[in-house]
Amino acid sequence: MKEFHVNTEVYFGERALDRLAQLHYDRVFIVSDPFVVSSGMIKLVTDPLTRAGIAFDVFTDVVPDPPIEKVISGIAAVSEKKAPCIIAVGGGSAIDTAKAIRIFAGKMTEGYAPHLIAIPTTSGTGSEVTSFAVIADPAAGRKYPLVSESLTPDEAILDEELVKSVPASVTADTGMDVLTHALEAYVSINNNEFSGALAEKAVEIIGQFLYRSYSSNQDTHARRKMHIASCLAGLAFNSASLGLNHGMAHQLGARFHIPHGRANAILLPHIVEYNTGIGPVSRSQGEYPACVRKYCNMARILGVNNLNEVTTVRSLISYIHFLNEEMNIPKSVSAATAGVFLLKTPNSAKQAFAPGARDPNATVGQYEGKSEAEIQAELDKVVQEGMFNISINPDIRMTSGRAEAELRVENIPANHHLMSVTLSRDDTGEVLYASGLIEPGYHIQAVPLETVLPGGSYTATALFTAYDLETEQPAGQAAARVRITVAK
Repeated sequence: MKEFHVNTEVYFGERALDRLAQLHYDRVFIVSDPFVVSSGMIKLVTDPLTRAGIAFDVFTDVVPDPPIEKVISGIAAVSEKKAPCIIAVGGGSAIDTAKAIRIFAGKMTEGYAPHLIAIPTTSGTGSEVTSFAVIADPAAGRKYPLVSESLTPDEAILDEELVKSVPASVTADTGMDVLTHALEAYVSINNNEFSGALAEKAVEIIGQFLYRSYSSNQDTHARRKMHIASCLAGLAFNSASLGLNHGMAHQLGARFHIPHGRANAILLPHIVEYNTGIGPVSRSQGEYPACVRKYCNMARILGVNNLNEVTTVRSLISYIHFLNEEMNIPKSVSAATAGVFLLKTPNSAKQAFAPGARDPNATVGQYEGKSEAEIQAELDKVVQEGMFNISINPDIRMTSGRAEAELRVENIPANHHLMSVTLSRDDTGEVLYASGLIEPGYHIQAVPLETVLPGGSYTATALFTAYDLETEQPAGQAAARVRITVAK
C-alpha cells in the first residue's frame, strides 16, 4: 500500500499575506533573519497582524545553515513567550530554524504545540511544505537532516511580493535547487503517481519561467510562477524523498560554505550522467536503468527531447549545463569557492597603493563573530606549500549606500603571505574598494565603500593578490564572487 497526503494548507496568489489578518491568535512569535527586518520586508508580515490586533515578537538570531546554538536560543525565547503560533519568514534557514524550535520547544514543554506558518522569501527550498529540516554543527563541519511529520508547517503562504527584490544570483541558485528537487523526486524509487505529477508540473514551470525570473526582478508573473514551482517540488520530494545529489550537496555546503542551491546546480548534470550511465561519449548499452525513461519524460517537458533515449538524456545534461552557464553559476566546486588557490605569479599585477603600504583598516586577530571552534579549525589546518586561503563575506548587506560594508576580509596566519583585495562591480567595472597590504593574522571587518551605491542589488568580484612577505612582490591572484545588497 502506498500513501500520499498533504498536511499543509497553502495560500498563494496576489495578496496572499492577507491571510495573516484572519488568524485567531492574540500573540505570534516570528522567526526571521536580520536582513528581512533591516530591509523593511518584515512589515509585509507585521502590518496585517497589526491591523488584526495581533501582538508579535520577532526573533532574528538566524544565520545560513542554522547551527545548533541558534536553535537553542530560539527555544529559550519562544518558551518564555509561549506564543500559540510561530511564523517563519525567510529562506530555508529561517524556516528550518523555526521548524526545529517548534518541535523541540514542544518536547520540552508539556502541552505546548504551537501552530506553525511558513512564509518563504526565496523560491527554492520548498521547506514551507516539507517534513524536513537541516541543522548544522559548525564545530564538526557537518549538517544533520531532521525528518519528522511534526516538522511540517501547518500553513504556507506564498506571496510574490516577498521575492520581487531577490537578487539574480539567489534566483539562479534557488531555481536550480527547485529543478534538482523535482528531478530527484521524479526518479526516486519512492516516486508515485501523485508526487510524479507534482514534479512534472514543477519542471514545466521551471522551463518557462526560471530564466525569465533570473533576467528581471520586475517580471512579477515569472517570480510568482517560480514561487509556486518551488512549493510543488517541495510537495513532490516530501512524498518521494531525494537522492544522491542532495546527499552530496549538503556535505559540500558544510565543508566549503557553498550556497545549497549552487552546490546542487554544480552537481546536477554529473549526477544525471551517473544515474543513467549516459555521458557525452559513452557507448550504447544493451539495457539502461529505469530512471532513463523518467529523465527522458522530463526532457520532453522541457522541450529538449531528441532522437532516442540516449541522445535525449545527453540533451537534458546539456540543457542543465546551459542553464548554469546562462545564470553565471560556477562549473566546479573550486570555481564556486575560490577559497584556496595556487600561488602563481601573475603576468601583470598593479598596486593601487604605495608599495609596502599596510592597510590602516586592518585589525589584528580574527574577524568578529568567529567562534573559537572556527578559529581552532584554521589553526589546525595544514596549508600545503604553494597554496593560499582567501576569505570574504559573499553576501554583503548594507542599510544604505553610505553605511559601512561588512567585508570580513581575513588573511589567516597560516597563509605566510601579504594580501590585498580589490572589489569591483561586475556590470560597470567600477572599483568599490581597494585595500592596502594585509599582514597574516590581520583582518578587515567593515569599511565604507569608495562609491555610494543606490538601493538595489549588485554582483561584484573580489580580486585577491598574494605578496611575498620579504620582497612584497606579487605571488598569485584569485577571484571570488560577491553579492552586495543595499536597502532602498
